Amino acid sequence: MTVSERMSNAGLVPVVVLENAADAVPTARALLAGGVDVMEITFRTAAAEDSIRAVAQECDEMVVGAGTVVTLEQCRRAVDAGAQFIVSPGYDDEVVAWCVEHDVTIVPGCVTPTEIMAAMKRGLSVLKFFPAGVYGGLSAMKALSAPFGSIRFVPTGGVNEKNCGEYSAAPFVHAIGGSWVCTKADIAAHNFEKITQLCKAARAAILGFEVGHVGVNCKDDAEAQAVCDKLTDAFSFPAKIGNSSNFSTDAIEVMKGCGRGVNGHIAIRTNKVSMAVAELEKRGIDMLDAPVSGGQPKAIDGTLSFMVGGKEEVFNRFKPVLASMGSSVVLCGGIGAGNVTKLCNQTIVAVNIAVLAEAMQMGQMCGVEPQKIFEAIRGGLAGSTVMNAKAPMMMDQNFEPGFRIDLHIKDLKNVVDAASAVDAPIPLTQAVLEMMKVLHKDGCGACDHSALLKYYQKLTGEVLHH
Repeated sequence: MTVSERMSNAGLVPVVVLENAADAVPTARALLAGGVDVMEITFRTAAAEDSIRAVAQECDEMVVGAGTVVTLEQCRRAVDAGAQFIVSPGYDDEVVAWCVEHDVTIVPGCVTPTEIMAAMKRGLSVLKFFPAGVYGGLSAMKALSAPFGSIRFVPTGGVNEKNCGEYSAAPFVHAIGGSWVCTKADIAAHNFEKITQLCKAARAAILGFEVGHVGVNCKDDAEAQAVCDKLTDAFSFPAKIGNSSNFSTDAIEVMKGCGRGVNGHIAIRTNKVSMAVAELEKRGIDMLDAPVSGGQPKAIDGTLSFMVGGKEEVFNRFKPVLASMGSSVVLCGGIGAGNVTKLCNQTIVAVNIAVLAEAMQMGQMCGVEPQKIFEAIRGGLAGSTVMNAKAPMMMDQNFEPGFRIDLHIKDLKNVVDAASAVDAPIPLTQAVLEMMKVLHKDGCGACDHSALLKYYQKLTGEVLHH
């Protein structure tokens, strides 16, 4: 695991000021006890160099770096002492170039587009944003992330116990930096237990674990309706009726049959998936991400397609469980790869439906019956599962949801975010997303995504028919 990955998994890079090198190892151990295995020792005290050396030699579990490095001479001394990464308050090309040449992780301070572009030219993607509070905090980093989607920030200065969760939840934040978990006063007073507790509290806020929703299994539609009615009667919770499940508020899903799990399921939210995975592994909990494709029909007949991310040994252990519900179960890579593959799936489906609607509408306007177009090309190269499922719905003007427009909008927004993070061009996806947004404004958000046809019918004033 790289130093950068360790930073991200820790979520917090404590900024540690040491006046006495004898306090270095006890401080490092207090941080480790609090779940933090990365520390930045500022290079602005006489004890900094010896402190880095002590931690590097005596605490193998700790990734120790040097902060407030402003000269190449300081950088070299810090690395010689055992620093595994360098943090500087600003961008110095000489220091950055040396670190890149010697394969030393460096996180320079960059708060302007010019500085960010200079860092990118050196191949850097993780940058310090300092002082975050002075330079606009989250709003400034969000604005900068628009043109620089691949950049991740480590905000420091103005980040504290009250806002660390909010900062960490931002997709453009790699980790946060701060000194509140290990102040100079607590170190000098040897309040190491306090440091440990502050780290635990910060980690909990950064992880942001909370119950997203609870799923309750019922035997049939009638029982599911009865459960929702009871919740409405008791608590005035609004009920939303769906195909395979109902919702009582957004938090309680009432399944119309044996859904996920024997008794039900619990969804847990977190601010940072990568950090959550690392934390759960420490607690002996394995995790896979396994989104599906196929919708309700394939869920019913057990032929879903599973796109899985995670460790191969964990995947192999649980593959039989997934295979009992699906006809295709593919390990796509590490944690997150399943979700990326799902986003690719949603892009392909959306663009396919849109171009199908476009072609069918054009064909009819040119005088060819849509049914004939469908019959003629379904068996050729243009044929697809999407066409077979959605063309009949379009010709019947049947837009009862299998998969709603609003849900597809949510997925395509996630596609846009994922693409932005790696500067991937997605003009077709963005075009279809805008079409779906128009349909949402027209009151079609609850319709099946085959209702993309309505976009073309609105433009032409002509209704597709058999």
